[in-house]
Amino acid sequence: RATRGKTLVARASEVDSPPTPPVAFVAPPVALALAYALVKASPLDQALTTFIEGNGYPQMFRDLAFPGFFYHWFHAANMAIVAGAMGGYGAWLGFETKAGRGTEPAWGSLTGATKSELHAQLMAGAGLIFLAGGLGGVTFMLTMQKTLFESPHAVTGFAELMLFATQAGLAFAMKNNPALRPAHATLGSITMGLLAMHAALGVKLGLGL
Repeated sequence: RATRGKTLVARASEVDSPPTPPVAFVAPPVALALAYALVKASPLDQALTTFIEGNGYPQMFRDLAFPGFFYHWFHAANMAIVAGAMGGYGAWLGFETKAGRGTEPAWGSLTGATKSELHAQLMAGAGLIFLAGGLGGVTFMLTMQKTLFESPHAVTGFAELMLFATQAGLAFAMKNNPALRPAHATLGSITMGLLAMHAALGVKLGLGL
């Protein structure tokens, strides 16, 4: 009887849990493929070099004559803080929301936001800072007179930005289509996993410069 009861509960759980829309599993490989094509088969590196060098940012940083480790690891330190404080906490708030606790007050909110509201705010902010941080990383590479986009760190970085944009689109769409919520949760987990890989590749790149 106990075994039969567990089986019935498991089947009921399967019925109650909606299937995850395919976008959650299609988006990551598509983002990686597009990012690879963008990095390897486009003149993006030349365009960024022309723009950033043309505005004098690398020379400005060289003239400041900071210690070498500043140019080498400042980008990494900044992004690690954002990934941990905003991305990590924001992801946890997302899981809390998925578990049905999204209406509870969120710890650390200065405006009294709920867990669901702060999740959206933190992840949107993290995405924008990652975009700005990517430009900062490119600027420091040019400051150190290094070649752009030779590491897979660049590919995962562009893919990560694409997935953040996809997640934002899903978050907007699922307001009118709750069936997309499982896709948002699953893709969010994959996105954070890719972020960890991106960080590891960044450390490897930094150690090799």
